[in-house]
Amino acid sequence: MNRVVPSGTPTLVVAGSASPARGIRIRQIMQMALPTARTIRWTVLLGGIAAAEAVLWFARHQLSARDTIPLMPIRVAAVLLCLGAGFVIDDEAGITVEPAVIGLSLRRGLRLAMTVPVVGLGWAAALWTASALAAAPPGGAGRSVPVGALTLEAAALLGVTLGAAAVATRWLGHGRGGVAAGPALLAFVMAMVTLAPYWPLFLDSPAAPGWAAAHVRWGLTLAAAVLVLVGYSLDPARRSGILRRGTRSMSPAPLR
Repeated sequence: MNRVVPSGTPTLVVAGSASPARGIRIRQIMQMALPTARTIRWTVLLGGIAAAEAVLWFARHQLSARDTIPLMPIRVAAVLLCLGAGFVIDDEAGITVEPAVIGLSLRRGLRLAMTVPVVGLGWAAALWTASALAAAPPGGAGRSVPVGALTLEAAALLGVTLGAAAVATRWLGHGRGGVAAGPALLAFVMAMVTLAPYWPLFLDSPAAPGWAAAHVRWGLTLAAAVLVLVGYSLDPARRSGILRRGTRSMSPAPLR
């Protein structure tokens, strides 16, 4: 005889009931890891890291000669690093795996989990090189690179690059995100330089007025870029469903 549980009565949830599905998902990720790693454009990413290091070494006299550390070479290194990272979500085989059980968000998350730490290591190496060159004579010791602020700037630039690549992949097709992300990043940098009197981002030193406010703007830029990246990394059907539910929730209730 079936028993009817009254509404509002607490029900027992068996711990671990979702573990089989979780285990299947983990096995799927492990099976996708090696094929995903093979499709990542590591050469372009490593080329961006090498270009960032080269810029800093070419600017070694400028970094060590002045009383204050010039930040422009470090920012140029960050842009070059991001240009190389713009190709990490490109997947030439993306169109063939769209019907797969593993969705777009998980596939792209796996690519980012493999590549973003490499970008972070490249940026750490660039900061170490810049700090070492800034401490060399004739500038000497006692000067420090604003590591935290510059890392926030680099993270925002990376977010803009990956967000632009995700948007381009959605509208232009798989394998074309990196080609569009580079010009988008350069256009963003040029726009911010042009709008510097109204929206200053690239200040010369931590002692400059508005340094803290500028990095609040960098934080907002990073947050907006991450939202775009996440939104355009959802499966198209799921994203459309979310938008439809949001539209229905905002529509006025019918009159009775």
